Amino acid sequence: MKKPILLIILIIAVVVYPAFSQRIFKDVAQGTDNARVFSSGSFISGDTLFFVASNINTWGYNFKYYQTNGTPAATKKLRYKPEIEHHNFGQGSLFYKFNNTIYGLNHGILFKIKGDSLQHIKGIGTNFLMNFFELNNELHFLICNWSENKFQFWKISILNEEPILYHYIDVPDSFSTQDGFYLNNKYYHGLATPSGNYLISTDGTASGTYLIQNKNFGLYNYQKIGNKIYYPRENTGPNWYRLKLWRTQADSASTIKVLKAIDADTNYSVYNLFKFNNDLYFTSSCNNQYRISKLDTTTLDVSHISNSLNGVNETIVKNNKIHYYTWQYNTLNFYENSGSIASENLLFTIPDQGSSQIKFFIGNTNYYVSQQVQSANGFEDEVTYWVYDGLILKKINDLKPALATGLFMNAVGVVGNIFYFSASDGQHGYELWRTDGTAAGTHILKDINENPASSLAKPLFSVGNYLYFMADDISHGNELWRTDGTNTSLYADLNSSIQNNSHVASSDFRCSVIYGSSYIADLNFKFYQFTPDGNMKSLDFLPIYYLSIPHEYKNLLYFMGNDGNLWSTDCTIAGTKKAVHLDSTGYGTGFSGISDLIKVDSLLYFTSNNGSILWRTNGKKNGTVKLFSFATGLTGSVYPNYLIPYASDRIFYFQRLSDYSTSNYELWASDGTIAGTRKLPADNLFRVMGTLNNRIYFIANSSFDLWQSDGTLAGTQQFDERFFSGAMRLRDKLYLLRPEGYNLEYFEIDKNNTIQYLNMVEAPTNLHNTSFSDFYKLDERFILNIIKDTDTREDHFYITDGNKENIKKAFVLKKSNPIVGDYEFILHKNKFYFSATDTLKGQELWIWDFECPDGYTIRDAITKDSTIIYGKNIWGQSSISNNKTVTYDAKNGITLQPGFEAPKGAVFKTKLVGCANNTSNTIEDNNLNTNEPLVKINTATTYPQLMDFLYYFPNKALKEIYERAQQNKSLPISWEIVTEKDIYRLDLKIGFNTIKGFLPKMK
Repeated sequence: MKKPILLIILIIAVVVYPAFSQRIFKDVAQGTDNARVFSSGSFISGDTLFFVASNINTWGYNFKYYQTNGTPAATKKLRYKPEIEHHNFGQGSLFYKFNNTIYGLNHGILFKIKGDSLQHIKGIGTNFLMNFFELNNELHFLICNWSENKFQFWKISILNEEPILYHYIDVPDSFSTQDGFYLNNKYYHGLATPSGNYLISTDGTASGTYLIQNKNFGLYNYQKIGNKIYYPRENTGPNWYRLKLWRTQADSASTIKVLKAIDADTNYSVYNLFKFNNDLYFTSSCNNQYRISKLDTTTLDVSHISNSLNGVNETIVKNNKIHYYTWQYNTLNFYENSGSIASENLLFTIPDQGSSQIKFFIGNTNYYVSQQVQSANGFEDEVTYWVYDGLILKKINDLKPALATGLFMNAVGVVGNIFYFSASDGQHGYELWRTDGTAAGTHILKDINENPASSLAKPLFSVGNYLYFMADDISHGNELWRTDGTNTSLYADLNSSIQNNSHVASSDFRCSVIYGSSYIADLNFKFYQFTPDGNMKSLDFLPIYYLSIPHEYKNLLYFMGNDGNLWSTDCTIAGTKKAVHLDSTGYGTGFSGISDLIKVDSLLYFTSNNGSILWRTNGKKNGTVKLFSFATGLTGSVYPNYLIPYASDRIFYFQRLSDYSTSNYELWASDGTIAGTRKLPADNLFRVMGTLNNRIYFIANSSFDLWQSDGTLAGTQQFDERFFSGAMRLRDKLYLLRPEGYNLEYFEIDKNNTIQYLNMVEAPTNLHNTSFSDFYKLDERFILNIIKDTDTREDHFYITDGNKENIKKAFVLKKSNPIVGDYEFILHKNKFYFSATDTLKGQELWIWDFECPDGYTIRDAITKDSTIIYGKNIWGQSSISNNKTVTYDAKNGITLQPGFEAPKGAVFKTKLVGCANNTSNTIEDNNLNTNEPLVKINTATTYPQLMDFLYYFPNKALKEIYERAQQNKSLPISWEIVTEKDIYRLDLKIGFNTIKGFLPKMK
């Protein structure tokens, strides 16, 4: 018979508060951040370039309009009226100049630009602007109102700027739209629908606005010659892709094919129609030759004005000449032409680098070309800019050799003879630059975004000796980095995708899963295996459906294949096999959702047919069972890929989107049998909190109280009438957060399905502007939550292992909330890495030393001789097996709580050493309220920099004074660092005042 020790003993050697060190680990992005100026959203009026740029870094950025005439002094943000100063203009505005005023529509806001002022006119709603046009000395605009399925016709007069809605017509079920044109004092707009092609016709009045249907109408590239409209249109029959030349006067009777053949070739094709000297020109393809051709619209004769070319790409009419380029062997040839073969003149050539993105611009006298190579693996190198001044061809990149030019999208345009583009010189992020083709005339116009560059670091996973994370160092874009805790470097520059508002080709991280001792990660919809030895192996041989996320099951990875069947792999070619051929079951195939493979007990659950059929399998054909078909079941319509799974010990739970328009989710459960797969009575589901004890806990949408279900209809019921804001499972309990006034209460649900109160922490302020985060799971030992003081912009981080005695404030960060994304914590070598923002260095990768945490609660039974050394405190709630010797070793104290049992024959010892000799930790901080990011000074001979002082918590006021002085730029700033016996002393001079700070020397 064992004689248990049931007691609560507290042994304390030193009373201290928890001490942690958190600081920026790696400042990946240097200099100032990007202004994000692109051709999209930019336009030219006279000699002025208008462009959108962002001068701050927030989620979605904050785009405003700027203007420039090519000089730094004239590069400035437009003046905004108060009612529109907070609007984010983003990309994609459409503009029209009317009555010496520029009108635009952006994200449902109609506005005007006059001089250097931008003014709000009217909110139109989230509608699609199809075009501006001018009739009867009035400005009209045509929009599609998606919410009402109407085309709306609006107008503005010279005397009255208030927009008037004068007519609307019903929108067909689906349509595509391209260009518009004027003819006989009317405006027409092309419209394609499943039932045929239409022209929207209007004379600017309600009675004169209607739809005209004709299957032969074209949709784009209209050119008006006389009183007729010419356009290209797809052929019918097997050669449908060949474009024939048509014309119309906007009615069916006048709509005819103009040319049956060119040079007797009935299989001709025309494209890229344009006007030159009031005549119609186009690129023609006939008799296996490409040429620029001219149509006599009276006789319908076709004459060629160029020699036979190897394709014609992009024609521009400017300076009374036609400009175009073509590929010829290993070169790109650029021509000008005055309208005849005799006038065709080869201006210059540049090397052809294979598949390239080419764009050329014509100035008053200069020609500019942007060229970027693109391969199957993405974009190679940076865009190259060429300039030809009529005599000499040179690279703009050679005029400024250290200039980073990034992607081809950074080319903005030409005004006069000046070419504008976005580039980075290393000191500044990507900003607007200009060039006139000379070294002196190539320079930055303005550092619009003066904020520190942010790499937007995102920690991903830890494998072997390395932590992997995504980061953007400005030069390479958002790519894969890694660190071993000492050496940090770019690991894989895949250059595969173009992300929104990105100046540089980047990579897109989608997901990662554990497989054995390795990680499988999806980068740019390609899978890679990261092994403990530090290698990255491509899994391109997997026939995986691009939206499927693999799942480990029975020592293999299972995934949905491109053929709609279930596959498995051991990450080798030989070990990749079709696990279950769903066709042979007679239920059909289809593609899986995004995250709908999950293991519950000994079974794997998955969906097929775009998420409409639920299956379970043991990995073999005869163990695969179709559990439910949502297409014919109780829920009606199917919304693919909207299934969110949750695993308990034996019951599979999942949310399923049943109504996309209302975002209504159903709650389902399955025990792996057809009879045991059912929809639960939880139609008002608001949020799932977690699973425990084969139950699922969720918040009801109607009452916001806590409900539970055991997978049965009868077992789905209210659990607690209080509202809980967050939840996280940790080992054998589910922990809950509940705001109570300005404070936060902690609760737990245990294995007996009992809920009990643990403790409460007081909010850092009694003001109203306090918010509470959900739990973050740090690892299998700790969870963390944040209390945000929005008045002071302080984030207070609390950590717990679930013990009510071990809910501690870990640290406080100020103005640290990530610009993009959220705090994410990855443990690597007893340190947590996370992404946070610093006012001086932007959003970067931070490190949190965790070698000696405040303490840990031991709950698991101890079945072998052990010495447990953990942090500063140990709370013991576990039993010790008979005849075993166990030692608890903590730095500060050991507490034995209910649940601790030491039977007769077991030897239990305590030591108060713990991690006291751990030299990797830094300065001890006994003041919870001033726990700021700390600095690691390894030895007395390490000479600190200014930033080290600013991050040491006693210098908090000094840091704020320095930041204000930096922002104001009104007084000179200098500093001196003095070495004294036990400290370094900082003398910070701002104007005539000297402020002192200090930093201890570490022995």
